[in-house]
Amino acid sequence: MGKSAETFRNALAKATEQYGSATELARKSGFKLPQILRYRTGQNVPSLDALDRLADALGDTPANLIGGITPPPGFPSGFAERLGRLPALRQKRIWELMELALAQHEADVAAQSPGSSGGHQAGTAG
Repeated sequence: MGKSAETFRNALAKATEQYGSATELARKSGFKLPQILRYRTGQNVPSLDALDRLADALGDTPANLIGGITPPPGFPSGFAERLGRLPALRQKRIWELMELALAQHEADVAAQSPGSSGGHQAGTAG
């Protein structure tokens, strides 16, 4: 299980305790009890829409339920909260763009690392 999935599972378990029961959380979020229990045990991972519904029911943001986002220094304050308030489809698009940017960065770093097959290194014959 990934870190975000584990963080979500723990956050959902804690929130369920605050509600008093998984049944009450299911009622408030509109999910059936078995689905809440599958999310709590990690058998299922919620879709972005489901995550948004759970966050609404809990009075939290989707970002907080999956471990939050820690923006770098100098980043606009409240970014995670603002992201969490976006409709699920927009959140998904932003996450996809971030994933693409990260994948490109990792590919660039790998291409520049010693022993990589991409690019030429300074001081080597090419």
